[in-house]
Amino acid sequence: MDPTSLANPTVLSKTAHIQSMLALHDAVENDERPILVHVTAHREGDEPRDFGTVAVGEREVRVTAELDSSETEMALAGMILSMYGDVLVLTAASALATHIDCGSNDDTRPHTGTFA
Repeated sequence: MDPTSLANPTVLSKTAHIQSMLALHDAVENDERPILVHVTAHREGDEPRDFGTVAVGEREVRVTAELDSSETEMALAGMILSMYGDVLVLTAASALATHIDCGSNDDTRPHTGTFA
């Protein structure tokens, strides 16, 4: 992993937002253990290959990677993960808004599920 990538202003900004969200999540869940995200990628029919792990703790965001892939594969995986991240954030925001709206109307609905 190129260390200058981690010092990129966009990456640093996202890291700060992630740590802010982690503090909120920890408070809601009453759990301060680090969050680990494991990333794998592969072509259909091939065995998954490890792209790395992101560990997010209260004071640190650590990225470890053993990239055995081409530059274009790394770029494509990054683009896909970025898109999926946007989907997760938008889905969570929508679910939270629904949860808050239901709470103000004394309605209870589950806030977990499968989205397709």
